[in-house]
Amino acid sequence: MSVTEFKAKTPAKTSKKAVKPAEAAALKAALEAAQIEMVPLSALVKSPLNVRTIPYPPESVREMADSILAIGLIQNLVVHTLPDGLSGVAAGGRRLAALQLLQREQRIDAGHQVIVKRVSDELAVVASMVENNNRVAMHPAEQISGFRTLSEQGKTPAQIGDQLGYSSRHVQRMLKLANLAPELIVLLAENTLDVEQCQALSLESDPARQIQVYEQVKASYSNAPAHLLKRAITDTEISVRDARFMFVGREAYEAAGGEVREDLFSAQEGDGTADGVLVGRLVQEKMESAALAIEMQEGWAWSLAREGAVRNYGDDREHYLVLPEPEGELSADEQQRLDELYATQDATETFEDEAAIQVLIDEIEEAASIRAWTPEQKAACGVVVSLSDGELRIQRGVQKKVQEVVAVGQESPVSQASIHVVASSTPDVAEGISVPLLKKMSSERTLAVQAELVRQPHKAVALMVWRLCSCVFDYCTTTRHPFVLRLEVHHSGLTSEAPTGQEGQAWLALMQEKARLEALLPEGWRKDFTTFIGLDGQTLMSLMAFCTACSVDGVQTREHGHTRRSDLDGVEAALGFHLRDWWQPTADNFLGLLSKNQIVAALKDAGLTGAASDAEKMKKGDAASHAEQWLSGTRWVPGWMQSPDAATPEEANTTPDTDESTSHAA
Repeated sequence: MSVTEFKAKTPAKTSKKAVKPAEAAALKAALEAAQIEMVPLSALVKSPLNVRTIPYPPESVREMADSILAIGLIQNLVVHTLPDGLSGVAAGGRRLAALQLLQREQRIDAGHQVIVKRVSDELAVVASMVENNNRVAMHPAEQISGFRTLSEQGKTPAQIGDQLGYSSRHVQRMLKLANLAPELIVLLAENTLDVEQCQALSLESDPARQIQVYEQVKASYSNAPAHLLKRAITDTEISVRDARFMFVGREAYEAAGGEVREDLFSAQEGDGTADGVLVGRLVQEKMESAALAIEMQEGWAWSLAREGAVRNYGDDREHYLVLPEPEGELSADEQQRLDELYATQDATETFEDEAAIQVLIDEIEEAASIRAWTPEQKAACGVVVSLSDGELRIQRGVQKKVQEVVAVGQESPVSQASIHVVASSTPDVAEGISVPLLKKMSSERTLAVQAELVRQPHKAVALMVWRLCSCVFDYCTTTRHPFVLRLEVHHSGLTSEAPTGQEGQAWLALMQEKARLEALLPEGWRKDFTTFIGLDGQTLMSLMAFCTACSVDGVQTREHGHTRRSDLDGVEAALGFHLRDWWQPTADNFLGLLSKNQIVAALKDAGLTGAASDAEKMKKGDAASHAEQWLSGTRWVPGWMQSPDAATPEEANTTPDTDESTSHAA
């Protein structure tokens, strides 16, 4: 728990400060100036300004009652006048409870005279907090209530802290918790929630959303851990200490309409989170501006800003070639300046001085290297700008590889060398979708593709053979694909992420086929691979198809704020696959995981504008059930969960091209 000022038993670990002498003297003077009064017990009630909201332990009240009966009330109560004329007890609540207990036991009567001192409303709050804190440490819920009252009276956190002996930051934190939904404050007072959980929930300013997040996490994890509450609120956000945010800068981020969600409960001052999607866009824009400036200033043929640096291997090998950086020729003046800098650097005594001189050396050498690129190279190449550890990385001399783009069966009207094709950055089709939801739904989609591949064994085996050939003939460096033919089976992870889990249509189909194939395996096959030699071709085909299908891994996540198109797109197109044949959205498996705005957008995307208008007026849970009802039968699937080439729901009603006759042969 980061707010340690609640722990009365461990004062050394708190930020609790002793009351300043001047403040103590002022409080003492005010109380001494108050006149002693005798008030009948029947005229005393607990003050609404008394910060003690948690009931006193019964044994504590019993002990106090016995003491009063034995020796009398030896300390006055502090009261203030209520609008109805009664006297509200602001300090001395346990003594009042003990007196009322004695009255119920008929050991004293309602006219019993009680000694009190009357003060102003403002002083009543202060006296209540000081007394309660000095005697029995206040519950966090009581501190929240007391600080909120003083804040409403116009006091700043610093003034409240100075009056009551707390740090200003502690008061700020408790006032932040005061913005929690009243229902959550009640749970805190009942010790159903702890302070750390409340701190996580307070990151969200909307009380309704706070309750929604709490209930959502609690539904999956009964104890609703604080770190999961925080993740649920900030899953589309990044830390303000993230290199991407620091590259953009807070001023530019806020100028673009972004807001920082301050985290007052972090151990580091100024911590918080920012909108990851907006930061990603601003990073891209800043890099594009830098790339264009270099292109224009230095005379390159083109420029490109992208997430990572260009490599001479992997996917980049198909599209780019990074030429070796030429060695620059220094002018006489530059060489003399370098000699002087190196001599000075050798004589330095501190690392800081040496690093500062190295910056100057690098600038001279980089300028010479830039000049070394020839006009011919610049005309044929470009510059690529990317981000590395929060710093711009500039790659000059990047050549676009030539690719033939003519239609099949036609001759190219121009020479191949004149055609340049560049793989542009694919748009983030899942922008605005949280990473947890992206993983859940891409897991669901992966299971469906696996099940469809099992239905089409010829294509599954063809894809497996392609993957094997890509490794044998091309060092496994062909185009992107989803086949993990180390044959790692990810079913446990997929079913734990996919909302339908082990009850989905795709999973049940896979397990049905697995059971059928297991019955066909020869005895002792686990220890003797030669037993497979006796299997007929059809059984081998079915086994290859099933294992190939199970190797598919199309789970998506987000890296550096960008989501690439799914690797499943090409497989789905080859299969004539439609996710709607395997999965339909419901409140439980999808719609309930969306925000209300996303539910409304889904209905609009499905052409149900009237239903979308109705959903806007509903609570989120009702909107999800409403959307499930309206989407039922439409065969609608979110665009980011399917291939761009997927057919419309009407087109998908035709029977897919399958190999049913072979996939289920005995």
